[in-house]
Amino acid sequence: KEIDADAVFRKLSSLRSAPKDEEEDDQY
Repeated sequence: KEIDADAVFRKLSSLRSAPKDEEEDDQY
């Protein structure tokens, strides 16, 4: 089964403790 890009991206975002709002990249 192919890896879900969305699932992997969410994991990476979770590790960064990034907010669900991806539009707020300026906060970084």
